[in-house]
Amino acid sequence: MKLKIAVLDDEKEALSSLLRAVGDWMKDRKASGGAEGYPSAKSFLFAYDGEEDLDILLLDVEMPGTDGLTLAKDLREKGCRAEMIFVTSHAELASEGYEVDALHYLVKPVKREKLFQVLDKAASRLALEPKTVLISTDEGTARLREDEILYLEARLHEVKIVTKKGDLQVREPFRELLSRLSEDFCQTHRSYAVSLCAIEKILRDEAYLSDGSRVPVSRTRYGELMRAFIERR
Repeated sequence: MKLKIAVLDDEKEALSSLLRAVGDWMKDRKASGGAEGYPSAKSFLFAYDGEEDLDILLLDVEMPGTDGLTLAKDLREKGCRAEMIFVTSHAELASEGYEVDALHYLVKPVKREKLFQVLDKAASRLALEPKTVLISTDEGTARLREDEILYLEARLHEVKIVTKKGDLQVREPFRELLSRLSEDFCQTHRSYAVSLCAIEKILRDEAYLSDGSRVPVSRTRYGELMRAFIERR
């Protein structure tokens, strides 16, 4: 499972400890992706800027400036669907998290075993939800479900996204867009990437998709595509 996790805590030692524990959990669960730490809501928002897909947020409730609860409310209003886990020194604040659909409250000092249990629950919930990706088009930013995508085609400085409902033009480098998609997508050619879920048949030089379209398969990509396709099945 590919996950993007953010950890916010203004206490340096607490932040480092949580990041180490999250890293160990990801390694133990064989989750790809990564975790980033931020000492404040301001530093997080500067990096996040509403453009990155996030899966899990660990938020310190009592931060100077914008606190964790206020940040969570703002993110929810902007459409953030990440699983939110609050960290606090005061258990009595736990009831306030329900209005932002918080997954859980962890009381400091956070026990490693409890953190792992909560992260497992977050991963399970994420696995049940359709995977999505944020894209920027001429009409604005939109959230696109991955199960709607058939394939990507690189075109100079744009990428054509072919979906079950039509085509979209995205002004983003091909490799950057592909890196933001899950392991359900595999590059078949220097200019093409396909959804493994959409493949019906693979030949030496092309792949047939469920809608009847075909995408080219290069000699250097054939072996990798076949392995990914078989493992996905």
